[in-house]
Amino acid sequence: MFNLKNDKIKEAIDKRCADLADNQRRMIDNITENEMKKIFIDRVLIDDKDGNSILVTDENKIKDITKDHFQNAAGSKNRTIDDLQEWSDEYEPIRSINELIYNNCLVPITDDEWDIVIKDLPIKKAVGPTGIAYDEIKKAPSEFNHLLRNIINEENLEKILSIADTFYNLNDIKINKDKSELLLRKKYIPESLSLSFGKSIVNIKPTSKKGSIRLLGVWFNAFNRRNHVIDQIKNEINNCCDSMILRKKLTDKQMAFIFNVLIIPRIEYRAQLIILSEYECNKIMAKFRILFKHKLKFMKTTPNSIVHLKEMFNVKNIEDNQLQAKTTNFILQINDKNELGMITKIRLYNLQQLLFLNDNPIYSLREKDIIRYKKIFTTQLKNHYILECIKMLKTQNFSIAINDTVDKMEIIGGNILIKDILPEEIYFDNLRSIKKLNIMFADQILTLDGKNLLTLKEILGKRFKKFFSPNRSLIEKSWKIIEDCILDNNEIIKRRISIEATNKIGTSFAHNLKGTILTKMNSDSEPINNGFIFGKKKLHNDIILVYGKNYNLGSNDIVLEHYITVNNPDDLFMGLKKCLGCFLDETSTLGPLERIHKQSNCLVKLRIEDVYFLENYLHSHAMIIHETDSYIVPDIIQSHIESNIWHEHNFIIEPLLFKQDDIRLNIFESNMQKSTQNCIEKYVKKEKFNKNLTIEKLNVINYKLIQQLGEQIFVYIDGSVINNGTENIDGIAGLHFYDKDHKLIDEFYVNIEHWISPSKAEVTSFIIALIIVHNISNVEIITDNEFIFNYFNDIICKTEIYNTRKLLKTQNNIYIWALIRQFIDLNEIIIPKITKIKAHDDDLYHNFLDQQIKGRYSDRNRVYSVNFNFFQLDKIEYMLTWNNIIIEKPIRRFIRYYNEILNLEKFFNLRRNRKYTIDSVEWAITFEFLKENENVLQTNFHTTKRRRYKIKNLIEEIPTVEQRKLTNFDIYKDWKCPVCERKKETFGHVWRCYSNRKRMRNIIYYSIICLIEKIKEYDIYTFDEAKIIDLFINESFGEVKVNNNKLTFVDIIKGLFPKLLADFLRQEIKMTKVHIFETGVKFLDFVFDSTHKIWVDRCDLQKDKEISLGVTKEDKKHYSYDKNIVKKDINHKVYQKVEGLLNNIYFNIEPLDFIVR
Repeated sequence: MFNLKNDKIKEAIDKRCADLADNQRRMIDNITENEMKKIFIDRVLIDDKDGNSILVTDENKIKDITKDHFQNAAGSKNRTIDDLQEWSDEYEPIRSINELIYNNCLVPITDDEWDIVIKDLPIKKAVGPTGIAYDEIKKAPSEFNHLLRNIINEENLEKILSIADTFYNLNDIKINKDKSELLLRKKYIPESLSLSFGKSIVNIKPTSKKGSIRLLGVWFNAFNRRNHVIDQIKNEINNCCDSMILRKKLTDKQMAFIFNVLIIPRIEYRAQLIILSEYECNKIMAKFRILFKHKLKFMKTTPNSIVHLKEMFNVKNIEDNQLQAKTTNFILQINDKNELGMITKIRLYNLQQLLFLNDNPIYSLREKDIIRYKKIFTTQLKNHYILECIKMLKTQNFSIAINDTVDKMEIIGGNILIKDILPEEIYFDNLRSIKKLNIMFADQILTLDGKNLLTLKEILGKRFKKFFSPNRSLIEKSWKIIEDCILDNNEIIKRRISIEATNKIGTSFAHNLKGTILTKMNSDSEPINNGFIFGKKKLHNDIILVYGKNYNLGSNDIVLEHYITVNNPDDLFMGLKKCLGCFLDETSTLGPLERIHKQSNCLVKLRIEDVYFLENYLHSHAMIIHETDSYIVPDIIQSHIESNIWHEHNFIIEPLLFKQDDIRLNIFESNMQKSTQNCIEKYVKKEKFNKNLTIEKLNVINYKLIQQLGEQIFVYIDGSVINNGTENIDGIAGLHFYDKDHKLIDEFYVNIEHWISPSKAEVTSFIIALIIVHNISNVEIITDNEFIFNYFNDIICKTEIYNTRKLLKTQNNIYIWALIRQFIDLNEIIIPKITKIKAHDDDLYHNFLDQQIKGRYSDRNRVYSVNFNFFQLDKIEYMLTWNNIIIEKPIRRFIRYYNEILNLEKFFNLRRNRKYTIDSVEWAITFEFLKENENVLQTNFHTTKRRRYKIKNLIEEIPTVEQRKLTNFDIYKDWKCPVCERKKETFGHVWRCYSNRKRMRNIIYYSIICLIEKIKEYDIYTFDEAKIIDLFINESFGEVKVNNNKLTFVDIIKGLFPKLLADFLRQEIKMTKVHIFETGVKFLDFVFDSTHKIWVDRCDLQKDKEISLGVTKEDKKHYSYDKNIVKKDINHKVYQKVEGLLNNIYFNIEPLDFIVR
């Protein structure tokens, strides 16, 4: 009975293993213990047309009858109400009430009314539950305000509610109002609330501050907390570990499948609105990783990289999946053309204003800057989704291509940011003060010639200043620090900026007054008590400045009492002394009404439009010195004042020199006058260094084709790639244009850069053909590429609307195909006829084109470089880049590929693999050896066990005595090798032990024989067996040694195939890649099986020794460690820039091929 039960259990487990490939749904239900409740109907009794009962037993007919029954069993019932007259009086309107009194309330809100309300909204107020501040509404585009107004309008709101109510009544849907949930953003949340819900009053218990509600599948918290989401994710992991994996006998692939297919999507679903940090991801995954290693009998300290490595166990990492999902969604979000995209743009403006950035945060933020900003604006940036997305991208070297054709949110006000001339620590420590002063550019704090630093008083008098607080201590302290950083220590009195600052800022002509306010006098100006004025006076052919006090003010002129300056022009104050008489004195020419009783030694008459107040205050700060009858005006530098006046004078004389000082780019593109461009100039970028020869050539071809006057034109297109997969890869696309008689009109060849592949070469030639013939009819394009032919015809025939999500899911070359689709949607081209010919057929003209393309690899004189202007795409404004290369593949697939290479690099960076980073191992054969001849969905416990042993060998984690000392030091501290009992038992010693020397020599010999026999099995290769034997004798991999620099047979035991041996098979014997893989795997399998017997015999001796000394399993569970052991970093960073992927983009080299070479 016991054996029968075990047999059934074994049968069920084997069936579960088989279901991984054959019936995954059943395997999942089995593991998750999901009971499927089914009703088996094997017979049905029905009535025929004549009312006779018929018994149906056919399985297919039963399905149809059952389906038809449930579709029609609950049909609609139409009820007619005969008499409504008795109720008609009840529904009659009350005549005594004037029904017109509500008319104005129901009139839709107009644009003018809305604008008045928005204009009167206060600023800098706390946001409500919506999170939208009044400031954001004021700055929002008109489209957003139109949307908001429609929601608020009573008419529209009633219409929405009416539609919903009609829908519920029509479908007889009853809403349980008692199940309503409420989020409150209040400091004190009541236990319950009574709310009116239509005609009903319901009691609702508000959600707690830590709680959340689910809306459209997403969990929200009113206080922007995310602990509830993290707890949900932890519960998913706990449920997976405790209920699905812990108590069940599963293979490695089954555990990985359950986690990848069930748990990862759930985590992604729950974490839609939050970004988990690397620490949080590792903490969440820790439990599964530990259990996974435990089930496979790995040590807890086994590197996580083998768990996630695709070539080993291929368990998805939460952090990797987050990067894939969040990046894809973020790109879709910022490219959205509807409400989501509009709200995102508002959020970006808000973030730009908060962080005091001069450009779009997507472009201008760096990873280290984000970390600093979060420390400064802790509350405002708490769990900020957009900021966290940007940080996540920047961390992985992803960015967004700068698009010059759309609104970059750029603020124009200077060339150099204040951030760029100050040390980072200084800038961020004083950011709040800098923001209050509203100084973003270096130009704002310098004189107009850019050589001197302004004083704080001059800054506070600028037009852009937003600081109004009476408490200036923090501002003054920060300004002193900024002065210390910028001023030249030897020229502090003159306020000269340092040489370092000058080199960063450079020199440029000032096109405005940089926010300086020059307060002019007029006939209504109130005189400043004890205040000074100054103005321009024409003297002969020159203009001079005259200082003085207001003496008499007329309607057009002003008479001032002249004062002369007695200070140095660069002093931090102005000294003014009454003039005792000079050549400017006009007393004798003034009329009696222009003088007062007091006698003055020097009076000067000026035009009132040329006169300015020296100080912008209600009361002058000038201090009188009675002994000399002079004044000192503090915090005013004469040279700065005069420079402003002369610049303004020049701008008046030459208005074209003037430019606005602080404006945003015009965000309403419809108001901008766009230059007319043809299709060629619109979609092909101009070249910086080649005088636009490419565009000129394309226009010339287009002109030649126009001259055919509508006659038939044939365009042959093709592309080719040579040296694929090497650093010498090259690709060229070619086009030949023929007239109706097949006479060559012109030809065009273009070089392929980045993502070089035959498919890109073909599609490049196709889009160039479409661009050239965009305005020409009667064109036939001939290609041998079936994909281009079919896909283009699908675009023409299908009428469905393509959004950004669909465009970014194109197989490859997504932006080229997006441009082609836009040509069709916007009717920018005359659609040509596409003809498909058989590849490598006897088509004379296509073969000639192919021959000409191959000839261009050696003659580059007439090969052009074409860069398409993808920024002209209407549906895609923001494009993801990696290492400044636009990603032309589906984003999620590319990032998954990126993560796979990153995990591979982490594995190679393990300290235990440092020896193999040199050109020594054929890793592709090693990884094939670990697969156990199984495909992805094949599994059983025998292969799982073998793979576990192989990987343990590979990472040197078989339980040798020295390995056991790491966790059970107290037990094994004095133990030696159980075979020889003389030396420490390390991984290398197991095979080098004196007692195993003879067995190892035999293993090496028979391994060579196995290798030779495997080659002979193909019966197509001729080779000298002695050369293979000599190779093992002469090279280090034929010796049983431990060498830190060279590959030995001990490394072969680990599963590493020597590259020298692979090169010998490839070059000397001329074996194919497939045969080399098969031979290498067979050779490694033989070595593994042979050496594993040595390990099994050794383990038997170890067990006997432990039994004799009374060491039990319980003893081994009590961990102890050597306190004197030196902990070493498990990693040595040889690969850290995903260079394998970069070379895949440049040269189409497989990442593994690059990394191991």
